[in-house]
Amino acid sequence: MLRLQLRPRLVLHVIFAFTALSGLPAQTLTDTSLAIVSGAIGARADSLLRKLQGDGFSGVVLVAKSGQVVLKKGYGLANRATGSPMSAASVVQIGSNTKDFTIVAILQLMERGKLSLSDPITKYFSEVPDDKRAITIDHLLNHRAGFDQHLGGDFEVVSRDQELSRAFSAKLLFTPGSDRKYSNIGYSLLAAIIERISGASYDQYVRDNILAPLGLHDTGLVLPHFDLSRVAHGYRDGTDRGTFLERPLAADGPYWNLRGNGGMLSTVSDMYRFYRALMSDGPLLKPASRDMYFHPNSPGVLAGSDLTFYFFYSRNPGAGLDVILVSNSTDYPAPKAREELAAALGIAAPPGARAGEAGRQVAIDTGSPSGRGRAPVGGSQRDAAGLDAPVTLPDTPAGRAARRYLQAYLDAAPSTIRRFLEQDVIQNTTDHRTIDERVTAFRAMHDNLGFLTPVQIGMSTEFELTFRARSAREGVVTFIMTVENSAPYRITGFRVEAS
Repeated sequence: MLRLQLRPRLVLHVIFAFTALSGLPAQTLTDTSLAIVSGAIGARADSLLRKLQGDGFSGVVLVAKSGQVVLKKGYGLANRATGSPMSAASVVQIGSNTKDFTIVAILQLMERGKLSLSDPITKYFSEVPDDKRAITIDHLLNHRAGFDQHLGGDFEVVSRDQELSRAFSAKLLFTPGSDRKYSNIGYSLLAAIIERISGASYDQYVRDNILAPLGLHDTGLVLPHFDLSRVAHGYRDGTDRGTFLERPLAADGPYWNLRGNGGMLSTVSDMYRFYRALMSDGPLLKPASRDMYFHPNSPGVLAGSDLTFYFFYSRNPGAGLDVILVSNSTDYPAPKAREELAAALGIAAPPGARAGEAGRQVAIDTGSPSGRGRAPVGGSQRDAAGLDAPVTLPDTPAGRAARRYLQAYLDAAPSTIRRFLEQDVIQNTTDHRTIDERVTAFRAMHDNLGFLTPVQIGMSTEFELTFRARSAREGVVTFIMTVENSAPYRITGFRVEAS
């Protein structure tokens, strides 16, 4: 999913951690539409969100103080055609948060003696080519296998065997274990390992081994058999983008460009209880296993977006606050709503909020047909210190193309963007959007990042360039751009990652 032709996919997906919790309520919970507004904190949050609703915000929000939910309420509409409101029971997209279920599943299988993180993938797949025989499960979990980000569109009809064949035929970007590159392909391979070991579909494994023990019934894709009237529609620039369940899906879950790395649906109640269980001792994982990927004592933010839906989970142990904010409309910027809510609750952005203790990146991926969020797990973030001085882009075909991109980006006028897209970008053959839709998506990226200043040149060849820029809203952003090897040197590949 990452051959991108300027298809903005804002993916904010940051590792986060929690303080250990004393336990979970004993009762099984099925979400209801009943709103909760309790105490001064709940009232303060609700007052702000009602104001934001008047300004265009639409979504559902949960706030918990010291493990007690003080706000759980919908704002705006889940379906404008029917007038159905957003509510605590609204089913929403969770995007890259799906990866956390994949990590839990792999660690559970490890605890049960079914696999070792050091296992090479040759133990689970036949006909692995020589260049990939050294890849281990640990490499896949930590985005160190060498795969590129993705192989195609989220909703492309691809079977498991086809996904494996394409992954094993793909050229690696580096020797396994020698570097780190965020990859959805790796998480699809993990989903295949889960299915082969368990004999169940990914959706079924998650239901039987993660959700059912916690009494959660509103998370998954196919197996929850969602009442479609509860599934929120997404609205981008006033256009109804429909629901995830209206997209092409296999009988047992999403197709394989998406399986294991995205695609699940849930409610704010289920997601809150999942993360509470994950960060407490025992319900899902032993502490030693959990701490390999989810440290329980650090604040942070977990989020995903397709530039229509936004899902934010914020944790601030010092204040004893957990906040989930979901938005289904671009009429009011969801990142801005989250920041305003944090300010209203007196929560300062935690150190490293854009890259938590375990170093999961923020990513903006412009290559996915659905724009569904993905992000890495584990590893470490390089310090952004020393990136204050602007740099000059090289006078090469790739450098000149990057300058034309930045000129169009900073101008932000629809006519300038249109001219740039028509003259300087080769549109991906799988990208069937109209030029007007591409212009709108380009401007959405501009709105999400803000002003850009190049501050560091990475890899630089005549036809490929990696550079880092300081953005006004999302910190340091990395651009990876390739161009044709002959005039007019149009852009053939483009990726943006913010960390």
